[in-house]
Amino acid sequence: MTKTIECAQRTTHHLTRSIRPIRALPGECNALETMTRAHLSLNHAKDFEPMTVTISTDLALLDIALIHQFLSEQSHWARGVSRAVVERSIAHSLCFGLFEDSAQVGFARVITDRATSAHLCDVFVVEHARGRGHSRRLIEAVLAHPDLQQLRRFTLKTTTAGALYAQYGWQPVDNPDGQYMRIASNPNLGGH
Repeated sequence: MTKTIECAQRTTHHLTRSIRPIRALPGECNALETMTRAHLSLNHAKDFEPMTVTISTDLALLDIALIHQFLSEQSHWARGVSRAVVERSIAHSLCFGLFEDSAQVGFARVITDRATSAHLCDVFVVEHARGRGHSRRLIEAVLAHPDLQQLRRFTLKTTTAGALYAQYGWQPVDNPDGQYMRIASNPNLGGH
């Protein structure tokens, strides 16, 4: 099942956001699913051409070289990981690629059985695309995905972005290193 979310980005002097549900047309996805279209205007000192921001779960669209490069060279959690391991992890996970026009600039991976539990990992936005709300878009797309509804447990591990995840219902789990979080009460999740 492939899910795509598009966001139009324009330069203005204020931040506005509207989200409205849309439906995929038959043939666009394996199953008719609810998607979200968001329009975001950002305040920038320089004028930029309008760009389309797309989030997709289509593995064929992912830039594996970019994902491997970021994880193996720039992340603190997967430094040195081999390309083969990255490829295998992507093949067996629900992955979200974030694209500005056609260039991938973000990624998130969910390890899940698509029924009872999920673990969010490998979330990143490349440095030159940060500060544009892309991390929030990725998290919102993950939480809106139809295969991740009614889960009993949704966890993640972070040392740097706890405040971001807390905005979406994740709370710290009592553990020695204090890095694990889970969604404790989210109306999209049916279990506990």
